[in-house]
Amino acid sequence: MKFSRELFDLINKVRQSPQKYVSRLEKSLDRFTIGTHFLNSSDGEHRVLTSEGPLAYVEAIEFLKVQKP
Repeated sequence: MKFSRELFDLINKVRQSPQKYVSRLEKSLDRFTIGTHFLNSSDGEHRVLTSEGPLAYVEAIEFLKVQKP
């Protein structure tokens, strides 16, 4: 339940200030293993295989840059 609430709150923050979330996504791009769809955790201890890889992050960044709150 805590995770659900945190996700709900984050979605609302992104809706209120979409451009503020752009920098967070841009920093996350560096955590992808080059040439793969693996996203490494910020501490480097874990990684997740994503379906779309860094391209989805790039598309989200471009989308958020032009969104109005």
